[in-house]
Amino acid sequence: GSVVVLNKWGSWCPPCVKETPDLVEAWAQIQAMEAPVTMVGLNFRESPQTGAAFAERSGMTYPSLSDEDGVLPLELQGRAQATPTTLVIDAEGRIAAAVAGPLTTATLVGLVEDVLTDDAVAGG
Repeated sequence: GSVVVLNKWGSWCPPCVKETPDLVEAWAQIQAMEAPVTMVGLNFRESPQTGAAFAERSGMTYPSLSDEDGVLPLELQGRAQATPTTLVIDAEGRIAAAVAGPLTTATLVGLVEDVLTDDAVAGG
């Protein structure tokens, strides 16, 4: 019943590294909204240890799953081919927004606000 932000990333990916501070800031702003939103990273095609080390170094404040084998994006309706990709999934489990490439804080917060508004209008 909550909105989910899923960010596919890897520490080997320069645009991912560049966007991480923006994602951390966006997550802080989203948490301040006190809305039903969860954010999770999907560390793509690298060891859990390498991903965890990067997450700690970069101050990542949201959890991140490891996908060392690179199979989880196959479950995302082909909407997470690029790295990075960020999906915003509405409360009904539908992909409401997909952005291939790095995001800014303002863009991610705006997408989440739009999905929350759409869910509220739809009675979600």
